[in-house]
Amino acid sequence: MPLAKEIQTYEVTKIWQLKAEGKLVSEISVIINRSKEFIYRVLSSRCIYKAKRRSGRPRVTNNLDNRQIQRLESTQQMTVREVQRSSGLSVSKDLIRRRILETGTMVLVK
Repeated sequence: MPLAKEIQTYEVTKIWQLKAEGKLVSEISVIINRSKEFIYRVLSSRCIYKAKRRSGRPRVTNNLDNRQIQRLESTQQMTVREVQRSSGLSVSKDLIRRRILETGTMVLVK
């Protein structure tokens, strides 16, 4: 599930300003072009609003590692095991295979 778009500080101040003027939450959501649930979440939080963190298990590799895996596979004809050894990452061969499949460059051969 994709993350929501990042909240800007000017949006939070605009929400509080419009609420102080006596606007309804539905009117604020139309003006700011955000959902009513979002407006309620900003108004109900007493602290500085932050975007929700990603739920679920965190990823083992970052974007730089993913690009390195994909670059190794695309520049040379290497097996998954060879990519795993030459990348220097301590990850499983299944993870290497998944990262390569994300690009769509891997050819499945029996």
